[in-house]
Amino acid sequence: MPNLSYETALIVGAGSGLSASLARLFSREGLRVALAARNSEKLGGLCAETGAKAFGCDATNPGQVAQMFAAVEAATGAPDVVVYNASARARGPVAELVPAEVERALMVSAYGGFLVAREAATRMLPKRHGAILFTGASASVKGYPLSAPFAMGKFALRGLAQTRRDRRILSAPVAAAPLGLGLGNRIAALGGTVLTQRRAALRVWSAFALLMVLAAVPLFSTVLPPLFDYPNHLARMHLLGEGGNQFYTVRWEPLPNLAQDLIVPPLARLMPLDIASKLFLVAIFGLITSGAIWLNRVATGEWTMWPLLAFLLLYNRTYLWGFLNYLFGIGIALAGAALWLALERERWWLRTVSASVVALPCYLSHIAAFGFYALVIIGIELSPAWGELRARRWPAVARRMGIVAAQFIVPTVLFFCYWHPVAAGAISYAAFWRKADLLFSVFDNYDRAFDIVCFVLFLGLIGWLAATRRLRLAPRLAGAVGFVFAAYLLLPTQIYGGSGADHRLPVALFLLLIAATAAKFPNRHTAAAIGAAATVLLFTRMAVIEYVWLWAGRVYSADLAGVDLLPRGAKLAIAHPASAVNFVPIPEVHLAVLAAARREAFVPTLFAREGQQPIALKPSYDTLAVAATPEDLWAVIGAGRDTAKTAVLRTALQQYDYVAVTGGKPLDTPPNPCLRPFFRQPTFEIFTVLHDIGCEAQKDEARGTTGCGRAEARTGCVASDAGQYPEGRAKSQ
Repeated sequence: MPNLSYETALIVGAGSGLSASLARLFSREGLRVALAARNSEKLGGLCAETGAKAFGCDATNPGQVAQMFAAVEAATGAPDVVVYNASARARGPVAELVPAEVERALMVSAYGGFLVAREAATRMLPKRHGAILFTGASASVKGYPLSAPFAMGKFALRGLAQTRRDRRILSAPVAAAPLGLGLGNRIAALGGTVLTQRRAALRVWSAFALLMVLAAVPLFSTVLPPLFDYPNHLARMHLLGEGGNQFYTVRWEPLPNLAQDLIVPPLARLMPLDIASKLFLVAIFGLITSGAIWLNRVATGEWTMWPLLAFLLLYNRTYLWGFLNYLFGIGIALAGAALWLALERERWWLRTVSASVVALPCYLSHIAAFGFYALVIIGIELSPAWGELRARRWPAVARRMGIVAAQFIVPTVLFFCYWHPVAAGAISYAAFWRKADLLFSVFDNYDRAFDIVCFVLFLGLIGWLAATRRLRLAPRLAGAVGFVFAAYLLLPTQIYGGSGADHRLPVALFLLLIAATAAKFPNRHTAAAIGAAATVLLFTRMAVIEYVWLWAGRVYSADLAGVDLLPRGAKLAIAHPASAVNFVPIPEVHLAVLAAARREAFVPTLFAREGQQPIALKPSYDTLAVAATPEDLWAVIGAGRDTAKTAVLRTALQQYDYVAVTGGKPLDTPPNPCLRPFFRQPTFEIFTVLHDIGCEAQKDEARGTTGCGRAEARTGCVASDAGQYPEGRAKSQ
């Protein structure tokens, strides 16, 4: 109800037809809803769906009507909008009608309307604010055969609605216009009507387009987005597009981590790979924000600028780590939830097919995103299902559960029959207080002080609106928000070999919260001021990001010049300390992996873990990759320490042509007789691995300790000694 300050609605004569549609509409428009009927138990499902409260009342009894209004006022506040929908019929020729039945029909249809209007008017007239609506029928203006009592009652309601003095004082016509309701001789027939608000929609999507351009500027102003895992993903996209090479093989499976893998390689056939990959990043932004906007529209019933707050959350810590498939799946989940609600009144098969079309891509995008989607759908359906359970409507409950479950059949089959994660890993939890700290990750990027200010202002806005009851949580999404928040509190940090499992969920939780709420500001000036402040924050954050990314572009350009000097088909080892696997503004840990794409090189740290990526190292090179982890090589090369594994590591290193060393800070690699400097930048170095007599002697000595000779080394001794090498691989998404 645009530009109206109505907060509470009461529907008398509530049932499953027109009044139910009105209840849903009022709820979407942000009104607190009260429902009254002689049998209030039948309203359980509708109350659960709309968040309404039910009251029992016989509308023809003045005492019960007065008591009902008092109860409503105590529970939800005095109603600003009162709808009288009760009616009764006595059918038959006039000569054959039973007087008592006609009296009953007139009492319910007309006298009850008068009693309800009287109680409503006594509360609205002192405030000079309110709306009293009577639902009509064609019988309000024309009598039909065998239906004289019904027409008499509706004619009487029409006369009551046309009482000029009350219509002038009470703003019923004002309320009726935006709702599509007519008083008097205009019939109220809403059904499933929703407000279009075309101008509001145009404003929202125009702002969306402008903000999308702003969000995409950093992506195309740097040679390589400084996302921690991004170089590794980009190298994998190249290999998938080429179908593998002498070091890597492609193994397509229905893995729950394929969004980028399925989209970017085909797109790269039409344009350069780096552009195709950046367009995928733009698609992530578009899916997340448009999904939040659409879900907010479906859940609240109107187009507003409120869900554009999602743009403030785009450059979050999860994104900067490079968890791209997960974020793409979150966008699908938000759009899928909107589609699920939008098709709620459609045929069951259409809703089932549409939801299944969403659930499968969500699963294939990322398993965690699919879990988020499942929680949202279950949360949406829990409240109405509970109402149906309380009302013991067992067929309705079974039908609802069946429609919900159908969309998860194919993903469930794929999960149990085709996905076998190799790294089971132990389940572990971090300190519980970290759960509160991790919420900050939605704003945490490059300037800690500024990011904290943004986070505090964001929470302050939410808190102020909630405390003043100006922030409404859509009833259908309240359960979803609760489910996702509970999952966040219960989710461990380590699960199925994946690190930071709970770290990913805050951004999804906040996006859902934005999509599930509607804000009502005290006035337009306040709304404009808050909108201007949010815009300033967004532009400032984007300026900080642009500055860092331009700086990263210069660093990466210099580093990649060294990568491009490598001969094609080289074998490049990686050495870095364990501390380098941490967030920094310009991550270089995975930069050398781009040699696999730019020079067709073998790089052991390419993401190729079974059960997570559709690419694998060929057997002999897989063994070579396991032989020396980057952390172990760093201990020998970067730190110059002798360890118990030194001899074995030197042997493994002799199987490579080059080694790239990164450390996240200016390097000063100790001299090593088996390495010769090849390329150097302050935080990125490449060395040539020497295979001269001295290094061969070291290798032979190491072979002697493992039972391998030089001749065996030429024919795969590394593979035969795989059991003696330390296990472990690079971190994978």
